[in-house]
Parts: sequence; structure tokens; C-alpha cells
Amino acid sequence: MLTIGLRDLRLRAQHGVHPEEKVLGGEYLVNIEADLRPRAADLDDRLSNTLDYGQLHAICLEVMSTRAYLIEELAERIAAKVWAQHGQLVAKLRLEIKKLNPPLKGQVGAAFVRLEEER
Repeated sequence: MLTIGLRDLRLRAQHGVHPEEKVLGGEYLVNIEADLRPRAADLDDRLSNTLDYGQLHAICLEVMSTRAYLIEELAERIAAKVWAQHGQLVAKLRLEIKKLNPPLKGQVGAAFVRLEEER
């Protein structure tokens, strides 16, 4: 099985339920992996025959730029867009969003949500 993905896509966004998160924003890391469906034909070294990781990048940027209270909601939105746009190619999707230095007492490196779906 062929897997295509992105690791440690770092971005700044204004998600969260706390008022300061709306103003100051926070840093996020996104990891996404898509297992491709087996293909009868060879890829023929053509981008049009596979999932372009640039398209995964564009989906993540678009979703992460739209405000949400919960990182769970962001993960669901990203997954829905991947399935809608590339479901014919993708068999399994794994996604993790980390909110770096969440607004909690003490030192917490990250809060995260992990989503895994298979179709």
C-alpha cells in the first residue's frame, strides 16, 4: 500500500474557546497520511495518477484558516474535504492536529486530536 502525507505542517491560527485564543491565536502542527487504494495500472510517473501532497497541504491550510472552537471540528472538516475531493484514491486517512502550548496551568507541550477513518 502506498501512503502519501505531510508531517509537522506548522501554522498559526485563532481556534479555541477562550477569549485570548481569539485575539492572540496559537500555533498548531498538522500531520496527515492517506493510504491509497491499490491500483491495477502503474502510476506511470504522472502526478495525475496519484494524490498530490500539495492538494493535502491546500486542504489543511484552507480548513485551518477558518475559525473553530474545537480542534476535533477542524479534524472532521479536513477529513470531509479529503474524502469529498479524493475519496476515489484514498482507502484510509490518518490525521493529527496538535495545539502547541495550550492555555492550561503548568507546562503542557501540546493538546491533540487524532482521527483515523477507513472507507
